[in-house]
Amino acid sequence: MLTDHLSARQAGTLAALVDTIVPPDEHPGGVEAGVLAALESVVAAHVDAYREILDTLDGQSAADLLAASGPESFVHTVVGHVMTAYYNTPTAWAMVGFAVSE
Repeated sequence: MLTDHLSARQAGTLAALVDTIVPPDEHPGGVEAGVLAALESVVAAHVDAYREILDTLDGQSAADLLAASGPESFVHTVVGHVMTAYYNTPTAWAMVGFAVSE
């Protein structure tokens, strides 16, 4: 579980960030698609960096944080982690037209 590595507040901030990066529309957003579960091992491998970013993000918009960080920052790495996790879900596969069987 994410709360094995993050505080409840940090986990909530991560959930908000995930749904900011992959917002729900006619398709499920990142949280509903299962991105948080897919990120568990990534967060565990980079726990200190995730904690720092999530503590920094708390109270800022994701757009402001991205704008203030350089392209090589861990913030951009987090966006990549979220996108990779999302596009490895059946929700995303169905969205782009791949046949998904349960």
